[in-house]
Amino acid sequence: MLDNVTELYGEDIARKQPAAREPSREYQNWMHHVREHMVRTAMLRMVWHEVSQAYSDEELRHETECGLPHLAAFKERVAEYEKDRKKYPTFADFYPRLLDVLPAPKGPSRPLDREGDPYRDWIVENAMPFYTDAQRKRALWYLDLMLERSKNPGLLLKRACLRHLLGRRDEAVADAKAVLALRPNDEGARKVLAAPAASSPSPGPSGPVERRRPGARTPTSGRPPSRSSTRRA
Repeated sequence: MLDNVTELYGEDIARKQPAAREPSREYQNWMHHVREHMVRTAMLRMVWHEVSQAYSDEELRHETECGLPHLAAFKERVAEYEKDRKKYPTFADFYPRLLDVLPAPKGPSRPLDREGDPYRDWIVENAMPFYTDAQRKRALWYLDLMLERSKNPGLLLKRACLRHLLGRRDEAVADAKAVLALRPNDEGARKVLAAPAASSPSPGPSGPVERRRPGARTPTSGRPPSRSSTRRA
């Protein structure tokens, strides 16, 4: 149902699309980004009613770190729908109120200007499927463990791209040079070396972001989280 309603309001959603900045979960597919907000909002309210407010708040923090910045405002706005079902008989009737939560774009939507950084698109693409800083940090955490055992040039290049996008330029350069030592003609490593330094991301957790039940023991930093300590999305 949510998907159908989202499609019905497609033009209104498109008018809310921010000016393009870089390929990410938010800016690469705006419709999907809004749809994810709707689905996660419904989930959070169900958890709030059927499990606990504390658990709902924990999930909200996790989802926000994973790239859904408007989720808290969406969750608060849905409470208005729940309190006045006479005015809003269906969720479709309330949907425009939810869209009001999205900030108006500060400028016209336009393709990202790559002038002065001709390698950014390639680096972002090679870092896929990790769109957000939280996802990239989680990927790095596992890559570090994998590369302790084997200096695979493909994994080194992936890590170089992720480090570059996270503003860890010196480490990205070191990885790119390590790739060239193994594969002297690697064009990807040369692109990382030639790219201008990326701006540093906003502060966040240095380890992987994971879903945990309240009270679950945090795994030690030297090993990946066990399946028993995580919950599937």
